[in-house]
Amino acid sequence: MPRSISCEVVTLGRLISTTDSFLVPPFQRNYAWGEKQYSAFWDDLARTFDDAGNEIFIGASVFRPSSSASGARQLTVIDGQQRLTTAAILLSALRHHLRARNLHELAARIEDEFLRGVDPGTGQPGARFNLNVANKNTFDDHIYKLSEIRVVHEQKKGKRSSNTNALLLSCFMFMHKKIGLARRLYGCTLEELAAKVLRSLNDRVTLIHISVADDLNAFALFETLNERGLELSQFDIMKNYLLTLARPNAARALATWVTVENNLRSASVSAFLRQHWVSRGKIIEEKHLFEELKRAVTDGRDAMLYLESLERSSAHYAALHDPEYAYWRKLPDQAQRDVLGSVRAFRSLGATQPLVMLLAALETLDAAPEKAAEFAQLMRLLVSFTVRYTTICSLPPSRLAANYAKAAAFIRREQDLQPEAIFVKFLAPLYPDDETFVAAFRNKQSQDNAICRYLIASINDSMSIASREPSLAPELTSIDHILPQNPSVVWLQVRRQFRDGFRGYIYRLGNMTLMAPGENQKIGNAGFDEKRTVYSQDALEITRLVAKSEKWTPKEIDQRQKWMAAAAVQIWRCP
Repeated sequence: MPRSISCEVVTLGRLISTTDSFLVPPFQRNYAWGEKQYSAFWDDLARTFDDAGNEIFIGASVFRPSSSASGARQLTVIDGQQRLTTAAILLSALRHHLRARNLHELAARIEDEFLRGVDPGTGQPGARFNLNVANKNTFDDHIYKLSEIRVVHEQKKGKRSSNTNALLLSCFMFMHKKIGLARRLYGCTLEELAAKVLRSLNDRVTLIHISVADDLNAFALFETLNERGLELSQFDIMKNYLLTLARPNAARALATWVTVENNLRSASVSAFLRQHWVSRGKIIEEKHLFEELKRAVTDGRDAMLYLESLERSSAHYAALHDPEYAYWRKLPDQAQRDVLGSVRAFRSLGATQPLVMLLAALETLDAAPEKAAEFAQLMRLLVSFTVRYTTICSLPPSRLAANYAKAAAFIRREQDLQPEAIFVKFLAPLYPDDETFVAAFRNKQSQDNAICRYLIASINDSMSIASREPSLAPELTSIDHILPQNPSVVWLQVRRQFRDGFRGYIYRLGNMTLMAPGENQKIGNAGFDEKRTVYSQDALEITRLVAKSEKWTPKEIDQRQKWMAAAAVQIWRCP
């Protein structure tokens, strides 16, 4: 390892207490941990509270050290800011409890050792943790300076649950609650619990502290650690790399990256980065993305061009996940209706592989808006292909990757959106024929309600001329299992008809229909005679059809699913 990179094993408490200031630079990502992550952090920490001396290892964190004119020791956080910020929130919540119990001396000790630091610019006391611009005010005003819990709760109101500052405040409220519960769980006083927390942080929670001389050393380090299986945040390393190369245009580069993050909102940035790369015709695993990026982006000009490409594509990526996205409003009415139906379909199906091709297609659509109808047809074709290949036939996604990447490269190169030509050239060899599709559909089972709702609603819509819009809104319909998931005793009367038991039929598509959620809850696991009466009065034709059966046995389920398969083969068809 280069001499400009060094590492040591330290405890989390010692790292915090011996550093005057931690700085999260502007280009680092915002606080992003949700309850799953910070709950795991607490659970891991709590395992070290007993007297057995249990220790935990929380991974590697990367810092760039510096000293200010005042002599303050500052660490710029390259990787590890999520767990470091969470530790600061935990300590702040503990301090809040101590102050509320008038344990001011112990509260002051925690503040002095872990929370208050030295402003590297002025040498004056200040917050030890200096978060980026998106998080700094919320952290300083409500966590470091310690607002009352009701104020924290009020501040969280009105913010989207995925909002970065809502996540900060939620973490504080979670830690505050856990500390209160832990006192009762361990049967100890608050002072004793505080001693357990501090002992764990100072002696039992270890990490690898990696120190780098500059940002470029961090990129070299990333590759070294990846080879040894110590995974760092590739997202952060890539972001740092691009913004470092673009440093002559730092403000513009940062603004572009912020736009990318804002466009993506709650979507996975790392998934987007890989799909954007593959949409340029280059198949790559996510773990090798940074390596490829370094080969292709080597200077400031390359970095800005790539960032601008990400900016455009991130808006497209967000639109493909959201039928309400403003981007779609510029399409002609018919194309817009068709596209929005496909966006909803992809969302219900949980389909991500087609996005590779669609990102390339949207670049072409931007350059040639007159191709909106072709784009809408291409999306519809991809929905049908996805239903056949992935949803119903469950064929290997790995076989699709190369074809989607080649199709994306073709679309970018030729600016061609003709759906039939693209299908014949790239997807036809993998397309399940009618016989294969029908056979798979007739036996399909699924526990994914979103997929089942989409499939059944689409079949219902194909039955009725009056029903033009898919019945996909969760508040309007829900799946009803005709043979219930938890059959009541009434169903025991037909138990002998199900030779292998109920389980093999409950999740068959032929055993499902759609109802309004309220009606669905009312009939619950009632017997078929009672359900049949309700079905006969339902607004949806596909549900009224069930009422024509006099009983509900494997024979009726098979017949219904056979009928559904015959309808499905016409609905989801590619040219």
